[in-house]
Amino acid sequence: MCEEKLAESVAALDAVVSVAIDLSYPNGMLVGAFKGLFDEDCIDDSAFAAWKTGPRGPLSGKAKSKALKQLADFFVWLEK
Repeated sequence: MCEEKLAESVAALDAVVSVAIDLSYPNGMLVGAFKGLFDEDCIDDSAFAAWKTGPRGPLSGKAKSKALKQLADFFVWLEK
């Protein structure tokens, strides 16, 4: 995946998390959104990994930490 596409995909994942924050993290929303983006081949698995391990970007430390906690099972599933 080219760097530009990777950066765009990571930014899209940040946007999904930002919506979840605005909606007070509805139960299952992040997992459903991330899984849907993966299943529909909208976001490559390398972009999910980059989002997970990369710098926080526009998200605060607490916001990304909370998102990562909700997405723990998704990332376990993705790594299989």
